[in-house]
This record gives sequence, C-alpha cells and structure tokens, in this order.
Amino acid sequence: VGDGVEYNRLLLRIQKEKITNATIFPRVSAAQARAIQKKADILLVHLERTALTKMGIPQKIQAYMASGKPILAAVEGEGAQLVKEAGCGLTCYPSDSVLLAETILQAEALPVSVKNEMGRCGHDYYTKRMGYDVGIEKIDHLICDVLRH
Repeated sequence: VGDGVEYNRLLLRIQKEKITNATIFPRVSAAQARAIQKKADILLVHLERTALTKMGIPQKIQAYMASGKPILAAVEGEGAQLVKEAGCGLTCYPSDSVLLAETILQAEALPVSVKNEMGRCGHDYYTKRMGYDVGIEKIDHLICDVLRH
C-alpha cells in the first residue's frame, strides 16, 4: 500500500510481464493503513541491503511493533536485532528472494497463538521502551542533567 520510491517501476513491471498475483494499491491515509494492517497475519518490512540500512532502526518496525502485529523483517543490523530482542517476529537477510520466501512459509506455518504472542511482545516492548511517553521522559532527564551541570 502506498506510492514509495519503487511504485512506478513495480507498476510497469506488473503490466509489462502481465503478473497476475500482485496488486499495488495507491496511497491511503494513516487510519486506512492501520485498518489494513489489522487484517494482516504478519507485517513485512523489507529494506535493500546497504551500509546505511544496517545502522538504524526503520520507523516502520517501530510502528509495526506498536500495532501489536508480528513482523517479518527482511533487514540487517539494528532493525533485525530489535525484532529478535523483542521477540516480535522473524528475520531474514534482505535482497534474498529465496530466503524471504522460506521465511514467509515459516511464518505461515506458525500457530496463530505464536503469532499473537509475537505481536503482544512487540507491543509491550514498544510501549515500555520506545513509546512517546518513554521518549518524553528521556528528554526530560537529559534536560535536567544538563541544567544540573
């Protein structure tokens, strides 16, 4: 869902190759995106394999954790480490279509109870360590520390 940087290229490929098992939906509002995510069994985050994508935690991972849905993260570095640490999903290396397909099949085979637990773990981890209130508290502590010194 959306019109990311690959939208036009993917749309042309689907049309040119007459791919019938893929659909690209136009951009939707945040509320519509959340409604779509609620219907999903697992949410995918895939980043191209680059030095830059190894260093940070994609905002999409944080948003998916907050949603309470399990995550399939085809990412490296900090993002993959976060998913593993939180126990909120499965990870695989990005840009490897065979490994991604295997990981999707692995996720599909998981019992619903396991997927629900992954989602709960992600939500709990996000709420306790990354949420808005946690961020405000950290900023408050930093400001107080600076003012004391």
